[in-house]
Amino acid sequence: MIADKQQMTAKEMDCWVKDFYGWDIVDQACSNIFKYLSFSQDKVFEYAKSDEEYVRRTAFSLIATMTFNKKIPDSKFEEYLPLIEKYSFDERNFVWKAVDWALRSIGKRDMYLHDKALQEADALLLLNNKNSKKIGRISQKELLDEKTILRIKTKEKK
Repeated sequence: MIADKQQMTAKEMDCWVKDFYGWDIVDQACSNIFKYLSFSQDKVFEYAKSDEEYVRRTAFSLIATMTFNKKIPDSKFEEYLPLIEKYSFDERNFVWKAVDWALRSIGKRDMYLHDKALQEADALLLLNNKNSKKIGRISQKELLDEKTILRIKTKEKK
């Protein structure tokens, strides 16, 4: 990655995203540069609406990678939960896995969001969609794991 996060513009980000052709490229761009861009938080909503597989994946990969940024308030991640429910129906492998990753990452950020993510996982289990239920089950299993809960509580004490 040679891009400078201090110089990247929203237009340039859009150009990159439009050219994505693989999940690994999406995740590397989100992990290494996009999550640092102030406008990325709003791009999540825009990219989630796209019918393009890797553009939509970008939205949820961004959510997952931004959970590590403590400067972003929990309230922003609460705003993303309805997107997770709305797009949990997407059966494309690279999309649903990113939706699931986003939900689990939100739930592992802190105990407050852990409870919110578990509520969302419960809501997904009630939807009449096999993919939504699958995401709900996977997220619930990981978020209810004792080791996961202990890790979150330990992280909060630091």
